[in-house]
Amino acid sequence: MADIRKTPEQWNESVDGPLIRLEGISKGFEYNSSPIVILDDASLTIKRGESIAVVGESGIGKSTLLHILGALDKPDKGNFFFKGKNVFDMDTKQLAGFRNHSIGFVFQFHYLLAEFTSLENVMIPGMIAGISKGVIKPQAEEILVRVGLKNRLSHRVNDLSGGEQQRVALARALVMKPEILLADEPTGNLDSKNSQQVHDFLTELNREMQMTMVIVTHNGKLASYMQKQMTIHDGKLVDMG
Repeated sequence: MADIRKTPEQWNESVDGPLIRLEGISKGFEYNSSPIVILDDASLTIKRGESIAVVGESGIGKSTLLHILGALDKPDKGNFFFKGKNVFDMDTKQLAGFRNHSIGFVFQFHYLLAEFTSLENVMIPGMIAGISKGVIKPQAEEILVRVGLKNRLSHRVNDLSGGEQQRVALARALVMKPEILLADEPTGNLDSKNSQQVHDFLTELNREMQMTMVIVTHNGKLASYMQKQMTIHDGKLVDMG
């Protein structure tokens, strides 16, 4: 795939060390006036090109972790460093640029625009970033073909199956060639054949592009494709290796 990503100026410099470092992350909320702790002084270091599966039962904080890694939610305390810079020191505009250029999201709800075609949905991140239609369109087409949707480019979202919609969401997350892919059950709505296709595609991206991945999944086979398997226990991230 052609490299169409425009890296924000604040990330241009080369920084030795891990791509991502979470330090002392805590997050909780109150329920019926009682505090509920989700993450408790959790720390995590992710190297460039590393692939991590976060597994475990529902409610242990997996999605909360992804939201913090995606700068969609701030922790109650702790620091999130990307290339040595503290992400939560950025203002709202800088955070939006960071999410658009550096992170690809695939969450349980695909958030596709129903009135747009598959191709138009996948082009949106590039259009937001100011990339011309002539550049972003072939990139979007290529990724849709790679996720098995060659014959669905012009179909509107409402005309796609649930599994096809999820693959459009995956293609949209990847169109900007993000440095980090965050995915919450990316094969949850797919049959075994299409799940295998996504597994293979993620493995290729990690190998060919050194794309860093954090995948939340209940799918043991998908988890086994990742270099590291982790879970969350008592609010802490625990390596299962």
